[in-house]
Amino acid sequence: MAVICLAAMLISCFSFSASALVFVDGNFGYELNTYTREATLVQYDGNESVVTVPGTYSEFPVTKLGKNALSGNFVMQTLN
Repeated sequence: MAVICLAAMLISCFSFSASALVFVDGNFGYELNTYTREATLVQYDGNESVVTVPGTYSEFPVTKLGKNALSGNFVMQTLN
């Protein structure tokens, strides 16, 4: 019983967040899934009219575009 109480006290000392870490490389931000070994592009902060998404980030293939990855970008006209 003492072990259960101790475990409950330890767990209550930590806060957990649902947000993922974003790794920034230049104008691009990525979330990495280490289970599937894939990267998701989650932000672009550049001002180019033609944007080419890199095929990989840190040896992880970029396989998805995050829901709001390009929000607020009014300059971009072409996405490759």
